[in-house]
Amino acid sequence: MILYRIVRSVYAADLTGRGAELNGGRWNSEGVPMLYLSESIPLAMAEALVHLPNRRHAIAHQLVTIELPDSSPIDSVPVLELTEIVSRLAEDRLVEVPIEMSRKIGDAFAQRGAYLALKVPSVVVAHSFNYLINPRYPRASTVRIQKIEDFRFDARLLRA
Repeated sequence: MILYRIVRSVYAADLTGRGAELNGGRWNSEGVPMLYLSESIPLAMAEALVHLPNRRHAIAHQLVTIELPDSSPIDSVPVLELTEIVSRLAEDRLVEVPIEMSRKIGDAFAQRGAYLALKVPSVVVAHSFNYLINPRYPRASTVRIQKIEDFRFDARLLRA
């Protein structure tokens, strides 16, 4: 499975989930490491844009292409999908899943340690999905960076 993230250059090679551990996120509390990835490059861009404090911070970003190991009957790497549960909480997309609830779900996923990845619906782009990687999963080292390349946001996306 190929997934993507767009991050500042300094964090491009970091697969530890340290940033989310320090700051918390939609799907994890502070103190819980988590690596956030997106199913597509456009979704990764949208997710990155909503976290830019202002357009001055839109420089020196990298597109990171990440490969999760393929699952096979012999050597499967489990991905937990909670999309149906979370979707029922916000069926009409007018009600956002409360961050306290999503953090409890993500924290429990990480602490249980039974899965490499958790598939969750994007709050930013309807009908799209992000994947949370548990860096403490025993086989998290099988997650590999395929490519890191410069990424530039189109200036039209950064208008105030």
